[in-house]
Amino acid sequence: MPIEVDCIIPVFNEDSIESLIREIRSTPLEGYALFITIVDDGSLRPVSEQIPQDAGLRIIRHPRNFGNGAAIKSGLFSTQREFVVLLDGDAQHDPAYLKGLLDGLERFDLVIASRRDWVNCGFSRAWANRFYCATAGWLMGREFSDITSGFRAFRRSLFYRVFPVFPDKFSSPITLALFAHMMNRTVGYHPIIVRRRSGKSKIRIVHDGVRFLHGILKIGLLANPIKFFYFHAALLGAAGSTYTALNYHFTHRIFVPSGAAILFFLMGMSMVTAHVVDFARLILILTVCDGRCAEPAR
Repeated sequence: MPIEVDCIIPVFNEDSIESLIREIRSTPLEGYALFITIVDDGSLRPVSEQIPQDAGLRIIRHPRNFGNGAAIKSGLFSTQREFVVLLDGDAQHDPAYLKGLLDGLERFDLVIASRRDWVNCGFSRAWANRFYCATAGWLMGREFSDITSGFRAFRRSLFYRVFPVFPDKFSSPITLALFAHMMNRTVGYHPIIVRRRSGKSKIRIVHDGVRFLHGILKIGLLANPIKFFYFHAALLGAAGSTYTALNYHFTHRIFVPSGAAILFFLMGMSMVTAHVVDFARLILILTVCDGRCAEPAR
């Protein structure tokens, strides 16, 4: 029997969705039976007017535009199959890579389509993604090849508890990737080359870039609070020590000036915060992971 797979495609005003569906259906997927769920996130022209629903395709429509992440959550909450694929509706992702991603689930819990050399991504977006990967890698102590890719496959049962915390905008892929590492799930990368996008991207480099960075810091700090807050404490301690040394150099008196005392106080608070957040992390893992986070990586 073929393995049943849910393919969730969030869509908002995409003109190429009809041709993308035809392309997906013409892609050979030996060993898999693909069921497509399109989440129409308030498109001006409803997707149901472009593509008829049938046995293998379902359309969920939002009354207005809630955001890419909200569309993904609607699709995830409506599925029950174990294997899930997320695919953007802008036709940049070639469905020919679908089988490679799904085959990767034999070894990994999450398989991310990693854009090779950032071809057709644009200079600013490519460097922004490298920065996000480097920041997340430093916080999590892991290597990230592509943290923002919206094309990925995963096992639903291992992540369903974190679906509610997905943000409603564009940083859901980051949230899933970071939680996968935080929950000790195995993550693999499948190299792809994306196609040039037709039309203008809906991601705003500055506005959504801040959201991406916020998502990385929010989960990264929770995953490794000791590393971040102790690094912050070290910077404050170095600043306070420098302030004290300069004060001695100019006054020739040995005492801690009020400004340095504040810096040392903040250093101590950072160290205390590190352990408070680390305790909260322990509680979260015990609650979210359902006892499976301690499983050894396969």
